[in-house]
Amino acid sequence: SRSLVPLFGSSISSASTVVRLYIKGCVISTDDSADEIAECLPHSKSLEVLSLTSCSITPMGATKIARGLKQNNTLRRLNLDDNSIGDEGFIALASTLPHVTLTSLSVNKNSISDASMGIQGLSQIDELHLKNNQITEQKNHEKKMIRS
Repeated sequence: SRSLVPLFGSSISSASTVVRLYIKGCVISTDDSADEIAECLPHSKSLEVLSLTSCSITPMGATKIARGLKQNNTLRRLNLDDNSIGDEGFIALASTLPHVTLTSLSVNKNSISDASMGIQGLSQIDELHLKNNQITEQKNHEKKMIRS
């Protein structure tokens, strides 16, 4: 199978005007693919919405994406629904919060448990989607957090 990473890189390069990028069902489970995405994120000048649903993203992949997110100043919404980031990947993403522009994080169906619910930074995001995870205290429903 061919990689969509080159397309991803050209879609969010500093010369690109792409504002929303939706990728579904593309396997990004390799560390190299996640590395390339992480390297592209800091160079984006226009990308505001990134959706990578059902892309087999692992905890390590989410950690690498979080690394790139820390240096990005355009992304407002990140959707990683239906992947396998688990608590480790979620904790890495939460470590980027508060973020200069990110206001919405969707991590529905990612094997996230109660173990990562006390992470510092979660209250610093306007919208947090957590459906269909192994979270018992939130009764597995979508959670919206309002910045105070």
